[in-house]
Amino acid sequence: MTMKKYFYSCLVAFGFVMACSSRTIKIDPNIILIKDSNFEKALIAQKIDSDSTINGQIKKTDAEDIKVLSLPNLQIKSLIGIEGFKSLTYLDCSLNQIDNLDVTQNSALESLDCSSNLLTSIDLSRNLNLAALNCVNNQLKDLSIQSKQLYALNASNNLLVTISVDAATRLSILYLSKNQLKSLNLVNNLALMELKCDNNKLTSIDLSKNTKLRILDVSNNTLSALDLCNNSEILKLTCSSNNIAKITIPKRIQSIFVNNTAVIDSKTTYSTCD
Repeated sequence: MTMKKYFYSCLVAFGFVMACSSRTIKIDPNIILIKDSNFEKALIAQKIDSDSTINGQIKKTDAEDIKVLSLPNLQIKSLIGIEGFKSLTYLDCSLNQIDNLDVTQNSALESLDCSSNLLTSIDLSRNLNLAALNCVNNQLKDLSIQSKQLYALNASNNLLVTISVDAATRLSILYLSKNQLKSLNLVNNLALMELKCDNNKLTSIDLSKNTKLRILDVSNNTLSALDLCNNSEILKLTCSSNNIAKITIPKRIQSIFVNNTAVIDSKTTYSTCD
């Protein structure tokens, strides 16, 4: 090929590319794209997708009034399209293969179960109505809760290094077992009644503000002390497999050591603080 012909060919190719790129891709505002066929099959089975055809889309009107969506164990890999479910208050997408979940447009969401997936992160900054969250068995490294309505959170069996629940002032149940946490700030969580943070890397924990605690599991950490002087409501305590020499407790809960509802190391003793 001569240089002249080569140059001409390049100009033709360039013109073709420019012509294609100048075209405006029209997206129908009345449809929602559904990337995952298993997701769409579930929408058809639940009579949400009105055209009952696996074609990678549903009508916007099909989704906008749906409040409950249950999608567990359906081999779903992507929930692209979930953003169109603006009225959604309950979403269960557990036991799937989802590695990315965008619920930033689902501001009405109150209950989310995304457990047993492949999530490495999740943005919940706009889910200010969230009351219950189950994200156990994922690969999350950090988690931040902005909802003041949250009362139950299970984030066990992840890779959490940091977690923020400062805004969750109504939080009553918090499960964080089997993570990588070295610290845990619970000073704003005055309503907390159940706390399980066993199998982490905690060296200390301040529970002085959590006066309503009834169930506490801090086993398998590296705690050297445990002060429960302000926790007179505790009914069950597990703090074994630490380095705790002595636990300080209020007299009111001495019975848990007699009734075997306290699990401690044989080397650990306790004393009363009142």
